[in-house]
Amino acid sequence: MRKMILVIVALLVATGAVQATTVTEQAASPEDTITVSVNSTEAANQFRLEFFVVNSVEVAGMPVPVSITAEGAKMKYDSISYEGGRVGYFQLKTQNPDTANQTLLLGLIADLSGSKPPLAPGRGVAFNVFYTTDKAVKASAVKVEPIMLAPANILEFNVLEEGGIGSVVPTFHMTAPTATEEKAASEKESDG
Repeated sequence: MRKMILVIVALLVATGAVQATTVTEQAASPEDTITVSVNSTEAANQFRLEFFVVNSVEVAGMPVPVSITAEGAKMKYDSISYEGGRVGYFQLKTQNPDTANQTLLLGLIADLSGSKPPLAPGRGVAFNVFYTTDKAVKASAVKVEPIMLAPANILEFNVLEEGGIGSVVPTFHMTAPTATEEKAASEKESDG
């Protein structure tokens, strides 16, 4: 039964049909959050978007649909790193960047085989996404926002429940770069 539910979660996240079959929507704890911080990297016009996840429930799956924009510049997806992140062990990790629409859809599923546990309640960096702009901008110009992507992808934590799948919608935050990071970016910009 557990294996079958996990396969269903995998198919739902992969196809975006979560809303049609979700059994319940749990109230999010104030702790359930995803916070994104944007920082410049050493590469010219490249930014690291760090996704910090705090979850009070065990998370079996996590669709992450976001728009990623920068004032006056076009954002281009480079890569994603799960190294050292809380979801690095997940069996299914998909990314669908859309440069034309400045969106990114990540699909994360902990287990497809019945051998891996859901993400335990806790806090920490889940993954880092790297983007490059087509011209120089400050990190503070980069904006990340949760969106709904067709057919039914919303930012949520999928949880296994007796008899089905539930969802918890976390609060989303974006932190501003520190003054030190902005100064370093400006110096790098004037050097280049």
